[in-house]
Amino acid sequence: MDRETILKSIERDKEIQIIFYENDDMINRLIRFSLEEVLKKYGKLELVDAVYGCVKELVINATKANLKRAFFQKNSLDLNNMGQYVMGLTKFKALLESRDAYKYYAELRNEDLWVMFTLYHDKGGLRIEILNNTDIIDMEERRIRMKLKKAMLYDDIALFFQKETDEAEGAGMGIALLVILMKSVGLDPNLFRIGSKDGMTDARIEVPFDPKYITKREK
Repeated sequence: MDRETILKSIERDKEIQIIFYENDDMINRLIRFSLEEVLKKYGKLELVDAVYGCVKELVINATKANLKRAFFQKNSLDLNNMGQYVMGLTKFKALLESRDAYKYYAELRNEDLWVMFTLYHDKGGLRIEILNNTDIIDMEERRIRMKLKKAMLYDDIALFFQKETDEAEGAGMGIALLVILMKSVGLDPNLFRIGSKDGMTDARIEVPFDPKYITKREK
């Protein structure tokens, strides 16, 4: 999807959908452009930095989850085997810090491990969904829920890092930042949802413009 197609979709009140394997600069620019133009249409441009910050964290997490899956598959490691998971995770973190990480981005395309950004919008509000075609294993989902619960207690990201040093890494940092960004612009962090089903992970943020906005969960 290019900028012209995005503008036409907004004009026609249609959702915007971008599918990609790697969240490179071009993808990030298209996502921000989409959010800017939609928020501008509804007179809510002041939300763009916070909303884009949240979306960017979810896109990074989704891409990283796919990359981890590709790494485990390439190295014949079982995500559901605790010993192999711990060993693989240690190696994967080292890979991300090295110059060799780019080699695995080709595997995302080879294994068809994609991320889909979808932006639904109308005068009542907007809904952003980040879908990737790998699921979250039970242990990781429990960890995410725990980090999310702890992040709900903070309004300051620096204080979160100070108090929750063990949690201030990886997905924990991203979730804490997302929650605090939402709070900073008056958005209820409960409007953020994440979960896995049928081999997919779906993360969702909703931004109401109208007090009578009905969330997807309530429909």
